[in-house]
Amino acid sequence: MPDQPHRPVVIIVPVYLGLQATKNCLESLQASDLPDWASVLLINDASPDPQIARYCDQAAAGAGFELWTNSENLGFVKTVNRGFAYQHDADVILLNSDTVVAGNWIERLRASAGSAPDIGTVTPLSNNGTICSYPVFLQTSPLPVSWSQPELDELAARVNAGRVVNIPTGVGFCLYIKRECLIEVGEFNAERFGHGYGEECDFSLRAAEKGWRNVAAADVFVFHEGGVSFAEQAEPRKLHAEAVLAELHPSYQADVLAFIEADPLAGIRRALDVARLQAKPQAGGEVLVEQERHHARMGAELSRRLEIAQQDIQEELRQKAALETHLHECRQAFAATDTALKDAQQMIVNLRDEIVEVTQRLQEASNTVHARNEELGYLQAHLSALEAKLADMENSRSWRYTAWLRRSGS
Repeated sequence: MPDQPHRPVVIIVPVYLGLQATKNCLESLQASDLPDWASVLLINDASPDPQIARYCDQAAAGAGFELWTNSENLGFVKTVNRGFAYQHDADVILLNSDTVVAGNWIERLRASAGSAPDIGTVTPLSNNGTICSYPVFLQTSPLPVSWSQPELDELAARVNAGRVVNIPTGVGFCLYIKRECLIEVGEFNAERFGHGYGEECDFSLRAAEKGWRNVAAADVFVFHEGGVSFAEQAEPRKLHAEAVLAELHPSYQADVLAFIEADPLAGIRRALDVARLQAKPQAGGEVLVEQERHHARMGAELSRRLEIAQQDIQEELRQKAALETHLHECRQAFAATDTALKDAQQMIVNLRDEIVEVTQRLQEASNTVHARNEELGYLQAHLSALEAKLADMENSRSWRYTAWLRRSGS
């Protein structure tokens, strides 16, 4: 649906560690042009630093921000999920506590989100925003020496006004999420992503599966320090997140690599470079150094991808050889089975012939037995008749007289 003209927006800022970075963030929020339809929700995730808690109390009271304090440490993901429920009809912006914003940044982000009904998430440019990084693509960079964050943000607003670019995933340092998208996709996956890293990628990919677009707002620049709250745990969490994302979204890495290869944000960065050179020609050396870093980074990336491709080719060749060996063994087994099958078939034929022969012989024997039984019956009847005749003769008078004469004569 089209964006509502007066849709409210809640800026959710989870806080844990990094006192100075948190101060910079909240002071920049207070100094920026926050309209009356925007509200700020700070959530202290049971920070172990008492100075953080005191500062959040002071900042919230002084700026009119809402402050929640978790009774125990929930981690970034569960804390954000709590914040999603703060205002059910509002869009949300997840803003890391180590960021700095300026000007009417929120109005520009909201305008990007409302520029098309299918846009679900919006990510601004940043010095530390991976695929949305400027001045060096994919790299964390300090701000150019000759430019402050507000100046770069104003430059982006002027040079790239209203420009959005499709990206494969939102980036969590500053992520605008439409309420309709949040309702349809659901909250962050706390079960699989624990205390943080990768949860916004998973959300973005689930949103894309439902037809929502993830875009970069080319006219907003947000400074991101990075690695403040979980510096020591960052690398293990990233590795865990990559493994979970690969399991849940098998095409994720390929999609990101395709985006890097196409680099649709190159024109956005180039426009900013040109504008910087025009505005401050004396600082042109900075742009050249950044370009060298970019080309070196891309060269290293290409070399890495080439090495991976070569490893993949070697693995495919190894698997092919293993499959060919297995296929040869299978063919041999099939040949042996075929021979055994033929032998068994011949045995069946022979057995059937033998069964026919035995059946015939059995029939013949049965016929013979039947004939002999008939002959035996005849003989038995004849014998019985003779025996009866003999008995009759022996019982006759002539027979008894003849027998007496024989005995007398003897």
